[in-house]
Amino acid sequence: MKRESFVFYKSFYDSIKELDPTDQVQIYDAIFKYQFEAEEPKLKGICKSIFTLIIPQLEANNKRYLNGLKGGAPKGNKNATKKQPKNNLDLTKKQPNVNDNDNVNDNVNVNDNENDIYEYVQENFGRMLRPVEIQEISNWEDNEVTRYAIKQAILNGAYSTNYINTILDSYKAKNITTVVEAQKADKRFKERKEEQNKYKGLSFREQERLREEQAIKEWLEEE
Repeated sequence: MKRESFVFYKSFYDSIKELDPTDQVQIYDAIFKYQFEAEEPKLKGICKSIFTLIIPQLEANNKRYLNGLKGGAPKGNKNATKKQPKNNLDLTKKQPNVNDNDNVNDNVNVNDNENDIYEYVQENFGRMLRPVEIQEISNWEDNEVTRYAIKQAILNGAYSTNYINTILDSYKAKNITTVVEAQKADKRFKERKEEQNKYKGLSFREQERLREEQAIKEWLEEE
């Protein structure tokens, strides 16, 4: 049966609308041909990058469409029959064995290399990337330090490639090339920030007194 329609998401439109009109036409044409004619488009540059990020959602919708053709009842249909588990074992899904990596703080998994860097950022942002973001990401190296920086940005609530760029520039200036080095640098930065907040609002004399007390305490602990 020939398909007559498909779902087009607003996130697609948001990603495409910022392109030049010529590029917009190429991607719209690629989407329609991919859905109605099962034709793999031959795109280049940013058009190819954006379309690559759209494909997974198109494929997911195609699977739902094919399941519907096979007789799957729509969600909410009282006549839909649910497959019952054969025994109680079927009710228990195998849970992944998650072990904290001693070299990674805040449960950050930086070894997820199944997706390319564009898909990795998109999944962490939870939305389609904009053309300007794709352009920025194209300048990044796809390695563990970069993916660690992405995770750090997300943990700080910053879903921004500009923020990630700032982190990466900081690592580059400090000649940081491994995740362990990045974690140590982040820890020192956090400690300095906490130290500044600790003395915030105090007079200079009071700050000096507290620093002296801290130095004496550390000296006694070493002894």
